[in-house]
This record gives sequence, C-alpha cells and structure tokens, in this order.
Amino acid sequence: MLFEVIPAVLGGLGLAMFGMRQVQMALQQMAGRRLRNLLWRATHSPIRAAGTGVMLGAVTQSTNAAGYIVLGLVTTGLMSLHRAYLVAAWSGVGTAALVLLATVRLELAVLWLVGITGLLQVSRFRDSPLWGPGISAMFGVGTLFLGLQILRRSLGPMTESEWFADAVAFSHGAPLVLLAIGVVLAMVVQSSTTVAATVVALAASGWFSFEALLAVVYGSAIGSAASTFLVSSRMRGTGRRLLLFQALGRGAAVLALLLLEAVEAAIGLPSLMQFLVSGLATGAGGQTGVAFAIVQLSGAALMSVAAVPLARLAAALVPEDPAESLAQPQFLYPEAVTDPVTALDVARREQARMAALVPALLDSVRADTAGVPQPGQDGLAKGLRGLALAIDRFLDDLLASRPGPAAVAEAVQLRNRNEMLVSQIETLEPLAELSARLSRDAALAPFIEGIVESLHMLLETLAESLAAPDRDGLDMLCAMTGDRGDVVEAMRRGVVRDGRDHGPAAQEDLLRLTGLFERSVWLAGRVARLVQVDPAETLQAA
Repeated sequence: MLFEVIPAVLGGLGLAMFGMRQVQMALQQMAGRRLRNLLWRATHSPIRAAGTGVMLGAVTQSTNAAGYIVLGLVTTGLMSLHRAYLVAAWSGVGTAALVLLATVRLELAVLWLVGITGLLQVSRFRDSPLWGPGISAMFGVGTLFLGLQILRRSLGPMTESEWFADAVAFSHGAPLVLLAIGVVLAMVVQSSTTVAATVVALAASGWFSFEALLAVVYGSAIGSAASTFLVSSRMRGTGRRLLLFQALGRGAAVLALLLLEAVEAAIGLPSLMQFLVSGLATGAGGQTGVAFAIVQLSGAALMSVAAVPLARLAAALVPEDPAESLAQPQFLYPEAVTDPVTALDVARREQARMAALVPALLDSVRADTAGVPQPGQDGLAKGLRGLALAIDRFLDDLLASRPGPAAVAEAVQLRNRNEMLVSQIETLEPLAELSARLSRDAALAPFIEGIVESLHMLLETLAESLAAPDRDGLDMLCAMTGDRGDVVEAMRRGVVRDGRDHGPAAQEDLLRLTGLFERSVWLAGRVARLVQVDPAETLQAA
C-alpha cells in the first residue's frame, strides 16, 4: 500500500507546486504598465502604501515577485525607497489569500475550474494578450487546489499504517523537528505560501494537531526569510537592500513569535496564538490558515514600526551601487505624461544626459584618463541600460495616453534614437575590452589610441548635438559618419600587413576591433540623422 500512496502524495505535491508557480508567472505577466501606474498613484501615504502591498501580494502570491515589481518602480523613479519598504512589508499579508481559500472544501468547483481553463489553454484565447495571462492564472489556481485535493485523499490510506501513527506521535513530541521540516520545505519550494497550503491539506486528515502544524508554519516563515536572504546575496544596491529588509523583518517577527511561545510555555500561560485562532476559526485546517495570516501580519506590523532602523541596517550592510545611481532618471517624472509637450521635453533632456555619459565607456582605455579611478565598465554599461529602459517606459506611457499625431511622431523618433544608443553601448563594451587587451603591445598602442580617441571625440560631438541640436553641427556630424568603407578597409589591410609580427589571435582581435569601430561610427551617424529629421516634416510627408 505504501508504494501506492507515495506516488499519490508526490503527485499531489507536484500539482500544487506547479499550480502555485503557474499563478505567479501568469500574474506577473499582467503586472504591466497599468499596474505600475496604479502602484505609483496608490503609494502617496503610508496607509495606502500598506494597502497596495497587500493587493500586490494577493496578485503575485509571492513576496519576492512583489519585491521585484516594487524594485522596478524604485529604479525608474516612480516610487521612493521608503514607500517601497512599506509596500514590500505588507505584500506578505496578501499572500495569505490562497492559504485561507485552501481551508474551504471546493472539490466540484475545482474540477469545473480546471476543466474549463484547461480547454481554454489550448484554444486561441491562450495567446490573447488580454485574456491569456488571466486564463493561465485561473488554470494555475485550479491545478493548485486539485493537487491539494489529491494530497488530502492520499493521506487516508496512509493513516491506516502503524508507522504513520508512530511518526505522528513522534512529531507531536518533537516541535523542533517540525520546525526544521518547515524551514527546509520553504527553502526548497521557494514559497512559504505553498508549504502553508500543503499543511492545511494535511490538517484535513485529522491526525495532526494544530500545535504540530503551527510549528511547520513557523518553520516555513523562517525558511522563506532565509530564502529571500539568499536571493538578495545575488543582487546589488537597492534591490539587495529591499530584499534584505524583507528577510530581516520577517525573520525577526517569526523569532519574536517563537520567543513569545517559549515564554508562555515556561511560565504556564495559555498560548496567545491559540487564543486568537480559536476565536477566528474552527478545526485544525482553518486555524492553521488563520495562523499563517497572523504570522504574515506580524511581520508586516514589525517592519512598519521598525522601518527606519531596519532600513538603516540594510543600508549599512549593502553599499551603494554606482550603476544604480546612473540609472536613476533626473528629469523624468510620471505626471509629465499628462502634458505631451512637457513629456517630450524631459525625455529629450534625459536622453541627452544618457548620450553624454556614453563616451565614458572608453575612459578606461583612453590615454588622457590613464591612472584616474574609473567606475567599473560593467557597472557603467548596466546603469546606462537601466536609464535607457526608464526612458523607454516613460515614452510607452506617453504613447499610451494617446497624444496628438505630432507628439506621437516625436515620441517614436525618441524611441528609435534610444534603440541606437543602447546598440552603441553594446558595441562599445567589447570594443573597450579589445582595446585594453591589444594596447598592452607597445607596437599596437598608437594605433589603438588613435581609434579610441577619434571615437571618443565623435561620441562627445554627438552628445553635444543631442543636448543642443544645431543644423551646421549635425551636417558636419553626418559628414564625419558617412560611408567610410574605404577608410576602414584600408585600416584592415594595414592591420594585416603590419600584423605579421603578431600572432593569429592578435590579428583576429585587430580585425574584430576595426569592425566594432565601423559599427560604432555608423550608429553615431544614424542617431545624428534621426536628430536631423524634423518629426513634423515626417508627419506631413506621411
């Protein structure tokens, strides 16, 4: 019988975990521009920020996913870090929604939900940008509860075994073991919500006491905090601070609840947690769901009260990320979208600021800046990409507001220029790397210096043209970046001729360097020509 029960248990757990993951992925797809706009409007006060966090947690069913969405708003300047802490703190309360729903027996409704959404999953509605994510989310909900139903039913035959009764008796006398099980499960599945929903399903068997299940819930909360801490170690800057704030706050809250339980047991007082859940729910399953919600609420309350010291601790443990500072827009602000003239003006200024920073990608290999401390190449490129993304999102919001034809034409032109600048960044990164490697050869150093300096001057000229467009200056820039195929080909022939004393690897790097140089010049010319074109003339021609 054991070999029949184990596949059923594993199948139920697998379906439940798959369903939870499906819900998270589908709802994150729905967290697009409208949700971002809603979030920045709904976080202007602490109470509204807390309510927004609850809503975001309920939508994503993942505190980490909620943290990533909030981080995107912070890095694009749509939300202050202080408000982001509150939103992230209360997102855990929203994740309790599915756990509380799991306490209700909905077998027939679940089958209907899985059947209908499963059929829709293979229909043309699955690919609809409007209906597709919602269908996937509902199919995930149905799969989650179907897995929990299978888990409940599979426990019936298992409870008839003697070993199961012995294991239950042992677990009731070993709360630390149950606590450790909760920690491990939460770290493995990366979700305390999934563990809590599974625990609710176990409660239906009637074999486990509320105290035993509560120990697993506490352990899952600790495991979730530990998992968040580990995820934060792979990040830098504000992202790491935000996740570290969550991990520290939730971990401290669970430890405080465990300490309270230990003190109550030591002095013979009744458990406050049992008193609260017994007044709000009946049965081990319902009480376990309420206990999970109380644990999440306790964490949110502690993080709200101790937000300042926790934020200071996170800031002390995590240094600032220079790339992140670069990615912060200085001119963009969400309210500007309501006025297309103002929106286009601030977008142009932000783009000119980004273009002025692009030449710095070559500073690490320029002779004039040799020995001068430079920001990390990866960090600078990452920051510029983040700034480009912020500009793109701002222009998307402007276009979504349906401005007039002239504003649409200029916004599209700005987006095209943004794409060219991003391509320029991706070209300069390997170019700088190759230049640094080849310039170690004294014979090649003058040639490399000539390429780097000429390209740096060209990019600075382009940045000046974006900041203050001038017809004569743009004409000169377009002439400088015109067809230079013969010049580049002559450079290549010279590289091959003069490179006889160099190995095949150096010659290959030199040829690749000239190709990147040609592409960088072409991209600069393309941006100059986009600036040269008047969007109004393009609109009239169309």
